[in-house]
Amino acid sequence: VEEHALDDFVFDEQYHTFQSFGYASDPARHNTGGEEHFVGDSKLFLENQGATVYRQTASQIKARKLLKRIREAGGDPSDVDGYLGPWAPLIEDEEKAAAMAKDQEDRKKKWAEEQRLKKAEEEEEKKKRSKQMNESSSDDEEDDDTGPSTAELDAAGTTAGEKRRKKNLPDCADETTTYDFKEEQDYQGRSYMHCPQEMRNNDENHRCFIPKSWVHTWNGHTKAVSAIRWFPGSGHILLSASLDCSLKIWNVNSHRKCLRTINGHLLGIRDITFNNSGSQFLSISYDRWIKLWDTETGKCISRFSSG
Repeated sequence: VEEHALDDFVFDEQYHTFQSFGYASDPARHNTGGEEHFVGDSKLFLENQGATVYRQTASQIKARKLLKRIREAGGDPSDVDGYLGPWAPLIEDEEKAAAMAKDQEDRKKKWAEEQRLKKAEEEEEKKKRSKQMNESSSDDEEDDDTGPSTAELDAAGTTAGEKRRKKNLPDCADETTTYDFKEEQDYQGRSYMHCPQEMRNNDENHRCFIPKSWVHTWNGHTKAVSAIRWFPGSGHILLSASLDCSLKIWNVNSHRKCLRTINGHLLGIRDITFNNSGSQFLSISYDRWIKLWDTETGKCISRFSSG
């Protein structure tokens, strides 16, 4: 075997060219007088103009892409019997494959054009909305400028401070309640007000301990929690009040999820408290309303305001 100065890249290039095209450069003979020596199929060498797997002309690359085997159309997914999807057979006919590739390219161009038009419409709509908002804000400023002056309000017997206080005093909010599970009662007709046997306090001389480990975290409020209260006597449910204007009743002994969500205040809730039996509780809010609630149904029983 004769030894020749040939680096790894050139060797791999000629090896893969011979495996793919059937010819390769002859390392034993140097090119003399512009003549290129090769071994293998001379016809393919002349057709490909001596191209290798790493050095191909643009026309060859395009031709290879057109000859790439593609699959037939998958069909309509709603057609259960006729849908082929990714299991569609390969197209063996070169002309049909080229036509299919051209059709796919046309669809891609059409989709890109549709996306461009859609984006342009969204930008135009955004500009219109921005213009309308600017016009609306300018109209509001003009209306404010034409309002009654402080002297006119004083003449009517109402100072600007009193008018401002009346305007900032919120109205009473509508009360709504949502139970977070399908059934409010179990198969025996008991609601979450029923205390489980293991949670009942039969020992009057029970002792309290300092907490030593983290047990659970209840997540559900979107703002700070202002107060929590355990159910009197058993503590099998937990009542929480938050600055997000909502009240929540939580399960403690089993799944530890939210049982009921109550809304009825316009501003954050400051404090809550149960009655002795736990059947009702009070909530006091920064909207100057105190409301009495039924613990089991979540309905508002009565309302009180400081005026």
